Amino acid sequence: MMLETPSLPPRLIHLPGGLRLLDEQTDKIVLQLHARKPYATMATPEYSQVYATVAQIGLPTIGVEFLTLDTLRGVAAPDWQVASPSQGFALRAERNAWSQVRTLAQKDGRDFDADLANRAVTYLDLAAIRLLDLSNCYSRVLIAFDHDSDARQKIGILYRDGFVTALEAAIHAFAADAASFRDLIVEAAWRLLKLGDQEVRKIGKFCQFYKSKIGTNPIGDALWSVARDGWLGQFSNLRDDITHAAPIGGRGIRDCTVRAHQLGKSIVPRLHYPLFGSDGKLFDDSLYADFSDDARARATMKRYVFWSDGAVDALDYAWQVTDKLVALLGQVRIASGIRGEMPTITDKDITGPVVIGRG
Repeated sequence: MMLETPSLPPRLIHLPGGLRLLDEQTDKIVLQLHARKPYATMATPEYSQVYATVAQIGLPTIGVEFLTLDTLRGVAAPDWQVASPSQGFALRAERNAWSQVRTLAQKDGRDFDADLANRAVTYLDLAAIRLLDLSNCYSRVLIAFDHDSDARQKIGILYRDGFVTALEAAIHAFAADAASFRDLIVEAAWRLLKLGDQEVRKIGKFCQFYKSKIGTNPIGDALWSVARDGWLGQFSNLRDDITHAAPIGGRGIRDCTVRAHQLGKSIVPRLHYPLFGSDGKLFDDSLYADFSDDARARATMKRYVFWSDGAVDALDYAWQVTDKLVALLGQVRIASGIRGEMPTITDKDITGPVVIGRG
């Protein structure tokens, strides 16, 4: 009997700015806004080369949905995988590694390790979901923009619709869960690398207690460095601004910009939600807002547009921070030497009749 290569599922590749690429395993792949709005087609490369091919046109892959009939019908959760800027599907690999750590820890009766690994798996799952939600919100805002016949003729304008509120909620949820993920990494490093006798489960405690231990552990030193003056410290400040000072949507002017993305001879719209400026801070409405007359209102909007043009995009930032958190968690796991084991099922685990359902 000859074995046939199984057919590969269609892929919906999430790109920056709310754009999508559909790979249905035909002779072409389609850059689109949605099924009825294709922007460009190109010859389908080898299955493993699709992501690199798309990156060549300036659109890196944020993640990919593998489409099945059940996911399209909405009776199964999206089969969604986050893509790393440089490490492929690193989040999925890290999740699998911690799942195996959990299996062995439960088997050996190491309750703390099992609990830590279980929370690591949970936060990795949440990180993927938050990015999917944020990417989908970008897509919805861009679709609404395209549906507005007046707006879509003016790429580059500020734009806001009802979906922007959902986008802002997704940013808030990302910041909250990513902060919890950050604190889990700190706790894992402190306990698994035996950095001290104190109980440390928050980034603030880590910075307080590790100050006197700098130079004793390379992973601890690296974590201290990024937590104090690096990307992790910047994220912590941003998270505090969002969750403690005011929600994103409660800061006055918070409009998106629809930017032009050059694709060959065509112009493709791409959504930009400005999260923070070059100084690392959120837009401070109190410094800019003055709508007391027409002239001041125009000046206010001009300053906001200038700030927005140079601001970091929310989806790009969330994607990059997630990738760095995943990498940091992996460094802690590897440095600690904690082991894992694939779960096994034997006849003893079967306690009733075997029922075979749909895959």
